[in-house]
Amino acid sequence: MSMTLPSKQNKTSLMELIHRSRLEPQQIAVRKGEELPTYKLLRTPETLDELNSDTAIWMENGTLVVVGGFFMPSMATTQFPKCLELRSFVTIEIFGDADDAIVETAVYFGSLRTSRKDEVKDLSIKYSEEIDFDAARSERLAALFQPASQMKITFLSKVDKFLSAVLATRPYPIDLEFETSPFDAGAFFEHLESRTTSFGSLSLGYLELSKQLQQRLFHHLHLFEHLQINGLPRELILKLLAAPMKSIGFTLNHKTARMNVAKSDIVATIIRIESFNDVNPNPFLQSFLKRVTETRHLESLSLTLHEGYYDTVTIEQTLIRAVRVNQNLKHLEFMACEHQWGRCIQQLFVVAETHESLRSMKIKSYPDGYDPQYKWLKRLLTRNRYLKVTDILYGEIEADEETFRIYNLNQFFRDSKKLKEAPATIRPSLVGMALTDEYMNDHQRTGLLLSDHVDVLCKLVHPVVNFGEEIVGEVDMEDENLSSAAALRKRKTT
Repeated sequence: MSMTLPSKQNKTSLMELIHRSRLEPQQIAVRKGEELPTYKLLRTPETLDELNSDTAIWMENGTLVVVGGFFMPSMATTQFPKCLELRSFVTIEIFGDADDAIVETAVYFGSLRTSRKDEVKDLSIKYSEEIDFDAARSERLAALFQPASQMKITFLSKVDKFLSAVLATRPYPIDLEFETSPFDAGAFFEHLESRTTSFGSLSLGYLELSKQLQQRLFHHLHLFEHLQINGLPRELILKLLAAPMKSIGFTLNHKTARMNVAKSDIVATIIRIESFNDVNPNPFLQSFLKRVTETRHLESLSLTLHEGYYDTVTIEQTLIRAVRVNQNLKHLEFMACEHQWGRCIQQLFVVAETHESLRSMKIKSYPDGYDPQYKWLKRLLTRNRYLKVTDILYGEIEADEETFRIYNLNQFFRDSKKLKEAPATIRPSLVGMALTDEYMNDHQRTGLLLSDHVDVLCKLVHPVVNFGEEIVGEVDMEDENLSSAAALRKRKTT
């Protein structure tokens, strides 16, 4: 049964509740012993924000959609035997018994985006083994990879030969990850070898390829902008480091951890390295960090060090030097046990205080055993207001009310800087919007705002700025700048 899409022009309510008495058993979803309300769509959703979690939607093609939370399925059950999940800003679970209808509904909801400026660009796909992705269905599902979406898509279920072949032959670059789910590597590489244009990004998660498939893949490194792969031997790690691509990632085992790359070519500017448990990566890490201290070309560095045997003092010293001299470094990720690397994290914070380019730092968890008052974090955030520090859950580390106030002030600082990018004709009006009465009593925020926009101060104190229709018309055309001004106004003192 094909689906008739609701009109995008209809501005009525999004959904209409279907009365319980009119529901068939297959139109009901049950969660924690309770039935979820079932609706039908009256129009096409404009964004994912319009969808409410813990609701069911009956589609005209005979599928039942259950809306969950942020990367979290609803855990609902239905009478249908098959299910496909789309996990992102919200999780969409699609239940049905017809494969064509399930794929059709997946593409329908998978094309929706959120209106948030910090839109999540990751989409994970999981589905029942009973769903048969033949050539036609695989081609339809690949519509989720349209260039305009700019989504990183991760498969959490087995990918058969038809879908593997379709993914390898998209006529545009894609961002693809096979996390832990197997794919048909033979079909994938067979079709990859016929490409003449960039594939984009490929991450193999924790999958390991056979030596034969590794060699086949490495004959085509020129096709990738990013490649993350595990279980490589020494010679292929050296080849990956020297490959002409922007981003690479790999793991270290007992053999490769002893490599010395101090004289090796390292081309990628974005590098992710992970060392497995009980591996001693000291020789590799020291030589690698010394090498990038010489090249000074890094833009992003991610080190994941599981518990093992480390010369923490030596690695700390070489890491600190590497971060300090790589002045183009924008992102630093140091995923290591805080009880083993607490002092190293402290020194990284000290270096980050004056680092001109660093904008984000991610750690596994805060070393509060060393710093229970979070003094290291507070000092860093007050000295580098451009920097965001997050933990493994991607959340800003908020220890107490003081850190919350620092984050709030730092965001005000960044919003104020962003207003400087506005056209000169409308900057006075935007600054005037931000400089409301509530901030006239907050000398710190007022000082920050006026120091950034001293050139418009004279215009603000003279009645030459027209806040009438002309300026409003211009402001409407500058949504991004207007949102910065609005954000400033919303950041109330606490």
